[in-house]
Amino acid sequence: MVAGGGLDEDPYITFHKINELEIQPALPLDEQNRLYEMDDRQIIKHYGLRAFGNEVPERIAIKYTYLFIPYSLEVDVSE
Repeated sequence: MVAGGGLDEDPYITFHKINELEIQPALPLDEQNRLYEMDDRQIIKHYGLRAFGNEVPERIAIKYTYLFIPYSLEVDVSE
């Protein structure tokens, strides 16, 4: 999700500090489907980033490391 509104009102969406939770690797599709069928709200199925600021950005640069490999992603949010 690049942008969205009403997220604070959704009881199934929670926000945490970036280092508060360990991000798990993606699950195989059959396991993802099983979790949706169980409707277990304690298991995190999606991750996202929330950015705050006084101005609306045109681009957001995201840098992260996964399995000791650095990655970077630039997202155009001007649309």
